[in-house]
Amino acid sequence: MAEETLPPESPPPPKKFNPRTVAWWHEALADWLIQNPDKHAKDAAVVFDTSLSYIHMLKNSDTFKAYFAGRRNSCRPESKTKLRRCLEPFR
Repeated sequence: MAEETLPPESPPPPKKFNPRTVAWWHEALADWLIQNPDKHAKDAAVVFDTSLSYIHMLKNSDTFKAYFAGRRNSCRPESKTKLRRCLEPFR
């Protein structure tokens, strides 16, 4: 009789990256994203000196999404314009 072989086990699904807290630079990233809606994740990676994959993982984490949504909702359109004008010399 031929030996019966079982298919290899599937590896467990990767764990989702989800930081427990929002670090100061996550807050800075959220502010930068609000101030620069025309910029891309690769631009953020350069500005924050990190990898593009880390920016994507962070932006897709539940913790950051919740913080970013609250931060974005707290910025009224007139505040955004005023903030951009104030921060323009620092770009």
